[in-house]
Amino acid sequence: MARFLGHVAEYFDACCWEEQNRRQRRSPAIAAYVEKRDCTGAVKTCFDFFELFDGVQLTDGIRNDARVGRMMQIANRV
Repeated sequence: MARFLGHVAEYFDACCWEEQNRRQRRSPAIAAYVEKRDCTGAVKTCFDFFELFDGVQLTDGIRNDARVGRMMQIANRV
């Protein structure tokens, strides 16, 4: 639940950042946009739901593995 709530907070913060940019008619730097885009899709929360509803429990070692993180990032960007 803590991880899920953290991802929801990331999503909310990124949406607020995006809204501020739009209100100020500001185009962010590409690097900043790409970083925030990984949060504005709320895909991280979906991964949390997969674990919860599919009954799959990833160990901290697997969840924190760089390859798993990269796989989630790539899936998010698709």
